Amino acid sequence: MTARRFTFGDKRNALLAALAYVVAFAVLLAIGLSASGTLWQSWTRYSSAAQNLELLRARKGLAGLHFTTQPPAGSAYIEGQTATVAGAALQQRIGAIVAEAGGAVLSSELDLHEAGADSGRIGLVIACDIDQNGLQRALYEIEAGMPVLTVRRLSAQTAPGDEKSPAPRLRAQLTLSGQWRAPQ
Repeated sequence: MTARRFTFGDKRNALLAALAYVVAFAVLLAIGLSASGTLWQSWTRYSSAAQNLELLRARKGLAGLHFTTQPPAGSAYIEGQTATVAGAALQQRIGAIVAEAGGAVLSSELDLHEAGADSGRIGLVIACDIDQNGLQRALYEIEAGMPVLTVRRLSAQTAPGDEKSPAPRLRAQLTLSGQWRAPQ
């Protein structure tokens, strides 16, 4: 057997081969880590979106809202021969909505200053005692039903003496308005 001596060219070729192997391994490792990081981010976003969807489904179930594809029936305007009659009709409608939602109207006040011949807007300030789910149902009915009404302001706080209740009642104050059109 003859022993072969490594020459400078053989050593250089072996060193280049080893360097190419290390570079290829490092590139493949970087690609694998990058793919794993991307997969982890995608999974995190997916689980977050799934959790948000479940929360939204739970809220919809709690609020008891039922959405329909049919537009609500009725006139878009508050009906009445005069602004005062239209305001009284508005008070009755809002009182019925609050009662259907399980609440009680404590006070209501019409704002007929806006109901002049120019603007035709009728405002109503109402204070009621209602629970949170009932308030959500009432707000939905007010804004989705007819006539077209806009809730301009809402403030709610826990009713006195109900702070420690698991489902406390709220003392809510709503300021809303709608358009009245004088009959012609």
